[in-house]
Amino acid sequence: MGALTFDTGVLSFAENGLQPAALSPRAALVGSPAVGKARFGGQVAWTKAGSTSGGVLEVPSLDFTSPAGKVQGLAGTVTFTSLAPSPPLPARP
Repeated sequence: MGALTFDTGVLSFAENGLQPAALSPRAALVGSPAVGKARFGGQVAWTKAGSTSGGVLEVPSLDFTSPAGKVQGLAGTVTFTSLAPSPPLPARP
């Protein structure tokens, strides 16, 4: 049995600096350059019966260029009920 908690602290994204894609391949959907701040905190716990995990992503403000165009002032909170890898998305025709 055990548990792990973690917190990134405030991450500052800047042009020619840290970018979301450097943290996770799934963050490549956020186009570059991204400018703004984010924070992620989470936990993983395990027992003989299995494991659980979760976390919270907080984005107070983020500007970036997406494949659909420029996004300014994206803000919100996303709660993850599991940090286990999700299955790949099905191919689109």
